[in-house]
Amino acid sequence: MELMLDFVQMSLPAALAVYGMFLVVKTMMEKQVASELQKLNASPKEQITELRLQAYERMTLYLERITPNNLIMRLNGSADTVSDFQAVLVNEIRNEYNYNCSQQIYLEEGSWALIKQGTEETIALINQAGKELKSDQSAYELSKKVFEIIIQSEFQIIDQALSELKKEVKKIY
Repeated sequence: MELMLDFVQMSLPAALAVYGMFLVVKTMMEKQVASELQKLNASPKEQITELRLQAYERMTLYLERITPNNLIMRLNGSADTVSDFQAVLVNEIRNEYNYNCSQQIYLEEGSWALIKQGTEETIALINQAGKELKSDQSAYELSKKVFEIIIQSEFQIIDQALSELKKEVKKIY
């Protein structure tokens, strides 16, 4: 009998300690599961916001890349004649546009319309400059003509689109 009493005296505190540890671990696990569920519920909104910001960044970069002065400086020397340089410039704009076209789902319609208009007007500007020159003139003449038309027409659609993108980003934050 005494042996059994000794066994109970030793086992009972150990059993209580194990049970206490079980309760602590169970509580911690429940809190962790609740925390993970909360993160999962908030996560889609955060992911969409992050994707939208990336879209605004990409479209800002796109607009900067198709700005006539940046475009001409970047592609300078890639063609010798007006017709070849005109084709290179227009092709570059179209490739950039096609690459970034999917970003429109994250932008407001007004911003996307300005971006599209900026793309079309930049292509039209380059084509207009090309029409006013002979196709076998040097590519440098096309660059000069593009800059002349920009100065005369006060070409600002890309600046307007950039401004609109900045306004939208400020709305997000």
